[in-house]
Amino acid sequence: MSVTWRCQKELRVAILLHARRSLLFLASALIFALVLAASPESLGKAAFAEPSAKTPDPLRTLTSARDAHSLSDDQAKRGYTIHLRGVITYLDRNDETGIAAIFIHDASGSVYVGQASNLAEDLYVGALVDVRGVSAPGRFGPIIVKPQIRIIGHALLPSNPSRVSLADLRTGAYDAQWVEVQGSVHRVIEYTHNVTLRLELADGPLNVTMARKPGATYSNLVDAEVRVRANAAPTTNAGGEMIGVQLQAPDLSAVQVLEPAPGDPFAVPYIPIDALLRRRHFSTPMHRVHLRGTVTLQWPGASLCIRDATRGICVQTTQVTPVVLGDIADVAGFVEIENNAPTITDAVFRISGNSRPVAPIPTTADKILRGGLDSELIQIDGLLIGYDLVSSDAALQLSSGDALFPAILPKNLTGVKAADWRIGSRLRITGVCAVATDTQSDMRAGVAVIKSFRVLMRSPSDVTILERPT
Repeated sequence: MSVTWRCQKELRVAILLHARRSLLFLASALIFALVLAASPESLGKAAFAEPSAKTPDPLRTLTSARDAHSLSDDQAKRGYTIHLRGVITYLDRNDETGIAAIFIHDASGSVYVGQASNLAEDLYVGALVDVRGVSAPGRFGPIIVKPQIRIIGHALLPSNPSRVSLADLRTGAYDAQWVEVQGSVHRVIEYTHNVTLRLELADGPLNVTMARKPGATYSNLVDAEVRVRANAAPTTNAGGEMIGVQLQAPDLSAVQVLEPAPGDPFAVPYIPIDALLRRRHFSTPMHRVHLRGTVTLQWPGASLCIRDATRGICVQTTQVTPVVLGDIADVAGFVEIENNAPTITDAVFRISGNSRPVAPIPTTADKILRGGLDSELIQIDGLLIGYDLVSSDAALQLSSGDALFPAILPKNLTGVKAADWRIGSRLRITGVCAVATDTQSDMRAGVAVIKSFRVLMRSPSDVTILERPT
């Protein structure tokens, strides 16, 4: 009995285990069949289904200049509502584009506001205003457009500007912000409604534009050391790329004179021309220098060239006072580097006597390219091979040895045309030599190499025909 019962029990256990395995197999088979029956598309959708898109949150209202100016271009395009309060630091009712230009400053920073030029007449620099508008991409950074501006009081202009250099401004990090710079005024350009000061900072030139104040005198700022507070504004190309920077100051009140300009620019002693960039007298570009020499060329309103006992130099000047070749001129202006040689910019001059005209130096193209004749009055022979038809002046193209060079004569001096001289003629040209250098060709030795030159003529008499074409 016991053996039989034990066998029967083991048989029942084996049957139950077999049944359980069968059920598991059937369940697995059923699941596998369902998977095979499912389409790949439905399987992919089930496996990689994305969550349903949420309704975008409504755009929040921006309440500070920093928030408004920190938007990306894509964000600015969405038209955020902007509502802030601040002081007007710059106001131009028409910036020559039909758009009024305004900068608003609050405790967080500054932002540009643009709108059609029909501004409310009572707006002014220093007004505390309530501004409502929407965001939009500007030429470089985000701006406020469609503004509604309401005066709510008066406020002082910000007293804590960031002191910046030209290198800082060129990074674009200070776009639209209220900043302070220090430099020397090199030029003043007065327009109908605005005035532009050309500043020379320690690291380069910078333009500052401000509203012109009736009755104010600006010319006495030339050569003054000043500190200016203004809003930084980019200079951009048509593609919205920043290619420069400028400052926009409210008016003359934003200019603090640290050191007045000398009353007489010729009062300081004159120095030899060849001492300008030498160790014994290295002139910085911050203030005027005084030179004296005999006039070798004048293009009225553009250039004046002189020579003293050491060498020649050409200066840039808008002065049109007539001179005679051989006059002794005192020149006061700012030293700059052009083609790796000193030049004088924003110059004024006066005639202090007269002397014998400087005799030209006979030379050849090879000698000029070896150096030492820049800004000197020279005489060179060449074959006329063509005319520069693109130039607005009479430009002759000549060959001398293996070199080609132009000889230029402004048309407003004589009214002559380049075609008055026949191609194939052999000419003798007299004029002031102006060289162009190549700083990359001999950088190891640190010496600039002359790569080309041109001759600046004074009158048609500077062209002598040596041989006519057959």
